[in-house]
Amino acid sequence: MNRHFHSELEDLKARLIVMGERALEILDTSVNGLLQQDIQLCEAAIAMDDEIDNLEVEIDKEAMRYLTLRSPVASDLRLIKVSIKTGINFERIGDESTSIAKRTRKMLAAGPITLDLLNLEQMSTYTKEMLSAALDLFISPDLDKAIALCQRDKLVDELNQKNFDGFADQVVNDPVSAKLLLELSLISKALERVADHATNVAEELIYLIKGEEIKGKTVKSIVI
Repeated sequence: MNRHFHSELEDLKARLIVMGERALEILDTSVNGLLQQDIQLCEAAIAMDDEIDNLEVEIDKEAMRYLTLRSPVASDLRLIKVSIKTGINFERIGDESTSIAKRTRKMLAAGPITLDLLNLEQMSTYTKEMLSAALDLFISPDLDKAIALCQRDKLVDELNQKNFDGFADQVVNDPVSAKLLLELSLISKALERVADHATNVAEELIYLIKGEEIKGKTVKSIVI
C-alpha cells in the first residue's frame, strides 16, 4: 500500500512539473508576442491557458483524493500541500501571461507599438529565469537556490517601479498615448506578479525541505 501511495505521489509531482513547463511556455510566448509585436504569438499564448487551468483542477482533485483515501505521513502531507499551492501559483502565472497577451493584442490591433518599453524586456528575462529556476527546484530541491530565487524578486519589484514612473512621465509628454501607456504599465505589473508567484513556489519548496514555513521578508533577508 505504501509503495503504491508513493507511486501516486510521484505521478502527482510529475503532473505538476508538466504544469510548470506549460506555465513557462505561455509566459515565454506572451512576452515574445509583445517584444516581437506578433499578434499570432499573442493568440497562441491565450489558447494555452485552458490546458493550464485543466491541469490545476486535476492536480487539486488528485491531491484531495490522496488526503481522503490514504493515511500519509508528515513528509507526504507536506508534498501534497505544496503541490496544491504550487498548482495555484502556476495557474495564476498562466492568467497573468494571458493578460499580457490580451493587452498586447489590443495594442497591436491599433497599429505597431512605437512607445519606449523601458525595462519590460529586462523584467521579462528576470521573470522567465525565476520561473525556470522554480521549476528546476521542484525537480531537484536545493535550499540555497530556493532562498537565492526569493531574493531576486526585489530586482523585479524595482524594475516595475521604474516602469511605472517612466510610463507616468511619458503620459505627461504624450497625453495622446495615455491608453497605450496604461496597458504597458499593467503588463509591467503582470510580470511583477509572475515573479511573485515564482517566489511563492520557491517558498513552498523551502517549506518542503525544512518542514517549516519561512515567508516574504524573512526569506529575502537570509544570508547564504
